[in-house]
Amino acid sequence: MDVLVGLMGEQIMTPIAQHETEADKEARKAPHICQRKDAAGNVIVTGNYYENSGRYQHTYDKIVEEHVPERGKPTTGGKNAILVYTLFKLQREWTHNLFVNVDVDALEDIEDINTFTRDSFDWPYHKMLAFLGNNSSAARSLLKKLWEEAHNSIF
Repeated sequence: MDVLVGLMGEQIMTPIAQHETEADKEARKAPHICQRKDAAGNVIVTGNYYENSGRYQHTYDKIVEEHVPERGKPTTGGKNAILVYTLFKLQREWTHNLFVNVDVDALEDIEDINTFTRDSFDWPYHKMLAFLGNNSSAARSLLKKLWEEAHNSIF
């Protein structure tokens, strides 16, 4: 799932940032315990922006700083701010909890995961994945994987 989490990050951020800058590379130098580094000490881009390991880290950080409040979702910054906020929430949940807070009972109630999408941000985590799924095949794959695991856990 780690690869899908990172791929989701890049699929969401690429159209927002459009190209990697020197500021993006510089932003990845911020120390984070979960960052992976190569033999030369350079941060390996994994697409996990919560871990300061995204290709467009500066753009992500700037949107979070300018539009994401301490509590609650953004009220400024438009769709990009909501996408970044949702990505932040999902990658944080993955990094800290490996998605254990996903509501398995709610996933079991979804009959056809292939048609489960959302046009706007909403809680809980599976609805966030459905929202990002409109812009990321990796988000759709993550949601499908979690849904399959929920259905396979039924005795």
